[in-house]
Amino acid sequence: MVSGQRSAVSSDELLRLAASAERGSEHPLGQAIVAAAKGKGLALAEPQGFSAVSGFGVRAHVEGRAIVIGNQRFMQNEGIALNGLEQEVARLQGEGKTAMLVAVGDVAIGNGDGARPSPAGVIAVADTVKPSSREAIQEMKQLGLQVIMITGDNLRTAEAIAREVGVDRVLAEVPPGDKAANVKKLQGEDKMSRWWAMASTMRPRWRRPTWASPSVPARTWPWPPPV
Repeated sequence: MVSGQRSAVSSDELLRLAASAERGSEHPLGQAIVAAAKGKGLALAEPQGFSAVSGFGVRAHVEGRAIVIGNQRFMQNEGIALNGLEQEVARLQGEGKTAMLVAVGDVAIGNGDGARPSPAGVIAVADTVKPSSREAIQEMKQLGLQVIMITGDNLRTAEAIAREVGVDRVLAEVPPGDKAANVKKLQGEDKMSRWWAMASTMRPRWRRPTWASPSVPARTWPWPPPV
């Protein structure tokens, strides 16, 4: 879903530019944007100078335009003002959607890089939680286990999904490289005699969650987890 446009770029053109930039991405969010554009029959261009910043977003040039896609912190780090898009981002996050800001620059002239990208809109991505996810979590709770979600997503979105499926505790905005350390930290809390942590980079991975307990190293197991 494209919303909150702040430029003359149409919603379809914004989606096309973002999807073109994301063609070089292996991240599920980027792949979802590409799939949405292809589903609408939009003609994608080949990105140039693609680079990804783990946990933040991507940069690329598409048809001479500088494209920046990512979260609010990424835009701040890039020096890109949001021009009032913060409220739209907050609204989408409250609905359990991942809001990705898209900034688009002018076409470069000669060998230049064009003007600094300015915010053009927000693309929201939402995953449909499998009914079996809530059932599995309820079964864990019946075993006396606390369910903890570790995610790189923002806190609003993570909390909305946690409420939907019954997760007890959320650790949000955790970079991919820090998730194992967070599990280890939880193992050292020793506040409960038995608990399990479910680490999820993206909600679709709930199909194969990562479980950890104080006495067992973190690893991926099929459901049900060993007790």
